[in-house]
Amino acid sequence: LEALADRKNATPVRYVAIDQFELGGGSLKLRDFHVRLRSLSASVQMVPMEVTAGLQRIASTTGAVDAIIWAEPQPPTDRQLGLLARISKPETTLVQYDGERWIETEIERVSVRAA
Repeated sequence: LEALADRKNATPVRYVAIDQFELGGGSLKLRDFHVRLRSLSASVQMVPMEVTAGLQRIASTTGAVDAIIWAEPQPPTDRQLGLLARISKPETTLVQYDGERWIETEIERVSVRAA
């Protein structure tokens, strides 16, 4: 985020994080995480909820994103893959932690019909 936010004359960075933080038993508190990111010249939005519900919220409010960092220990479920496809563009990058390193993976494109 620092590298992206510090670029001169670049498109402003908007960072959205979905996490349950301390509500889900995690050691990182929402407030502490926000304080860490506040110093960056990026727009930061926290979505303190379960991942699937958070992805649904992002799909209905934020829309398509340029990059997705999947830090969950489990791979996305079919439902989550569908939501990831909704918030992705053809050029969206998805990186996932495999327990040892970050790897770039493909998002299965799920066709979503307009209601």
